[in-house]
Amino acid sequence: MTALTPFDEGYVAPAAAPPPPPPAPPPGAPKPARPTRKSAAPKAEKPAPAARPASRPAAASAGNGDETEYPTEIADGVYFGMIDDAYHAIERLSCSGIQKLLVSPANFWAESWLNPAPLRVEISALVRSIGRAYHSARLEPDLFARNYVRALDKAELPEGALVTGADMGAALAEMGLAKSGSVSEQAARLRANGYEGVIWQVELEKWEARRNKRIAIPAVTFDEIVEDGERLRASPAIAELLSGGAAEVSVFWTCPKTGIKMKARIDYLKPLAWIDFKTFDNSRGKVLNQAIADAFRYNRYYVQAVLYREAVEAIRNGLVDLVGDATDAQRDLLAAVQLNPAPLACYYVFQEKKGIPNVLARRFRFDDLPLSHEMNSAGLSAAAKSRADTFFDRPSLIARKATTEIEHAKRLFIGYSEIYERGEPWLPFDPIGEIGDEDFNSYWLEGAE
Repeated sequence: MTALTPFDEGYVAPAAAPPPPPPAPPPGAPKPARPTRKSAAPKAEKPAPAARPASRPAAASAGNGDETEYPTEIADGVYFGMIDDAYHAIERLSCSGIQKLLVSPANFWAESWLNPAPLRVEISALVRSIGRAYHSARLEPDLFARNYVRALDKAELPEGALVTGADMGAALAEMGLAKSGSVSEQAARLRANGYEGVIWQVELEKWEARRNKRIAIPAVTFDEIVEDGERLRASPAIAELLSGGAAEVSVFWTCPKTGIKMKARIDYLKPLAWIDFKTFDNSRGKVLNQAIADAFRYNRYYVQAVLYREAVEAIRNGLVDLVGDATDAQRDLLAAVQLNPAPLACYYVFQEKKGIPNVLARRFRFDDLPLSHEMNSAGLSAAAKSRADTFFDRPSLIARKATTEIEHAKRLFIGYSEIYERGEPWLPFDPIGEIGDEDFNSYWLEGAE
């Protein structure tokens, strides 16, 4: 049976959920020293006044036109409920910053807080809302229902519906009524004089009354978001991965080796694992596992996995703790993470785009332990397994590669921070060089001899 649309007879609008309370801005906190020419980060945390407001609108760097100002500095800790723009305003090195440094220091600088006029990727408010709605529907479906609503679609109007002022003017003329006034006035005049057909303006006003401040998402896109969310939770194993934890956990910590102030935003944190959600496109028709492997390689997800482990380990080892408000469940979650005798597992959940029902999870293997060891240790206690893992531990090649790249990026960050004053472009050290055989894949060079 075809579902009724808002324009069909007998349609009953769902009760509008009350909107969530507006999220609080990140709390004020001790002010860490910012990187200077001679120091990329402070060696020790010193108490200071509350965080100062951003010198430029933080949200403006995302190109959304929002003039709200957010703090640019914050205390180390774990924050629940921090809004996206507030997180992005904090001037710390993140995974995206690491990846830009691996391209070149100039690429990092151009889009960073160190550039007085950072490059902006112009993203419309609608596109940003759609992106956040997708993320919310997959990781926080309850919040999605409270924060977003399906917009009315003129394509779903029944035949003969009045849409434009001209349509209503013609209907008014047939009824011998004046055609003057705004569209709203024309619609009201038709209704007052017994017109029973569907009028777009009237339906829109009814919808606005039910909307209750929720963010409107175009109907087709809204339906796709709902369908993708249902598809994601249709797999019991995937649904289990995305339950029992907290979404959008912001972590701010200081790298113990370098003193660099770091940040990460974890999609979903659980007592024994954290999960990151990714979508992928396989328009080239690769074998599915190869498409996933290529996504890891070319998008440097392996770098993200190792860097986020650094953030989660800061929680587990007690280097950072809760800052700000949290529910009892969130407090219990952090306590459970800190009680773990071994590092948490990392899973990536992949969902294919274009409505293709490929939803799968991959655990990122940080170590090189054979599967047989995990199977044979199934009877061990958690403490005994932790000792065994430590004894036999050997990082996997991909984890070692990620660690090497992250350390390289951090060295670049420290070196360039010491060389250039804040606001000065990070120019290449080697503008003139050579390119030769060693710069190309050996397979590509085969047959040249």
